[in-house]
Amino acid sequence: MPFSARGLMVTSAAVGAIAVATLALSVATDAWLFTKETMEKIQGNETVIKVVEVHMGLWKVCGVHGNDQHCCFK
Repeated sequence: MPFSARGLMVTSAAVGAIAVATLALSVATDAWLFTKETMEKIQGNETVIKVVEVHMGLWKVCGVHGNDQHCCFK
């Protein structure tokens, strides 16, 4: 299936524009990755379940531990 030079040029320009737009978005926004993890820890005869929420960006990482205790690292 042959491609024309014009078709390849348009495709590469579109992919390049999308790459530049997503790079600009990642630099401009503060937090773009939101994750929630459940950790289990055995203490004696019981299992303690802890939920940790993390918001990450290109420039900082914020975690929510327990009852709204925020810690941010830049």
